Amino acid sequence: MAKAKGHQRCLICRTIPDEAVELWIEDRLVGSVLPEAASRLKIIGAPIIDDLDSCLKHCPECGTFYGWTYKYDFLKGTEDEFILTRLSEAEGQRRLQVVIKYIRENTSPVEHDASADGQATAPEPSPARYPAMAALVDKTPLALEVFADVLAQHRVFIDSGGGGGVWETFRTPSETDSIIFGVYQAVAEAAEGTQADLSLKRLDGLVLRGVALPYANLCGVWCRGQNLRGANLEGILATDSDFTGSNFHHATLAAADFSRAELARCDFRGANLSHTDFERADLSGADLRGATLDGASFLDATMKDVLK
Repeated sequence: MAKAKGHQRCLICRTIPDEAVELWIEDRLVGSVLPEAASRLKIIGAPIIDDLDSCLKHCPECGTFYGWTYKYDFLKGTEDEFILTRLSEAEGQRRLQVVIKYIRENTSPVEHDASADGQATAPEPSPARYPAMAALVDKTPLALEVFADVLAQHRVFIDSGGGGGVWETFRTPSETDSIIFGVYQAVAEAAEGTQADLSLKRLDGLVLRGVALPYANLCGVWCRGQNLRGANLEGILATDSDFTGSNFHHATLAAADFSRAELARCDFRGANLSHTDFERADLSGADLRGATLDGASFLDATMKDVLK
């Protein structure tokens, strides 16, 4: 997660004060409720971390950190108080490390099976995308102006040294409703900008040809039938995503993670797929002719009617 920058200009954070308080006494509101924009902040570590008293939140647009606290006092006649406080970057990063430590101690890392040649095994299994990931995708497409700001902030993040890291993926303990999320391990902390987090977003209706989103979070994204020709998606996290029928002609996808992704009928002709992970992905009818496949893993992938 990158440093928070420019919350004053953020469409979400600019309406949230440095500290906001919502107080209820005997089921009667005293003062005002928390700003509507506060509902758009994301809990870091959810659903693993589900503390009713406090949590760390962040803005999905600009990355600003917030501390959320709930206080209950029955001695004063049933008093409920909700406090939202904008945190400094240093304090946000300190709390983030505490959250990451907790996640690692209380979740299961997503295992990647070893294979000598990285090829699919027979018989081919059915695709293994976690169902809960599809159910959690946003109901409406990402707004054009929001996407433009995400791209601009991510460009600064990469230009200031945020690229080159690796993704570590985790899943919630449930076997039937597991949710996948990633933690980015940066080589060096970026000085500016915000790393793009498009996880569980819908990208239909956007112009994506030649888009530059290296090392972005596209986990669980919905991007069916899109033209990503010539895009730079090196090192992205795109596990459990849906790119069915999309065009990756001559795109850079080196070291990307497409584990369990829906990639049926995708066009990868001439794409750089070196060290790309397609473990348990559905590549039915995909076109890989002319693609660079050095070090790519297709372990347990569905490869029916793939063109090479």
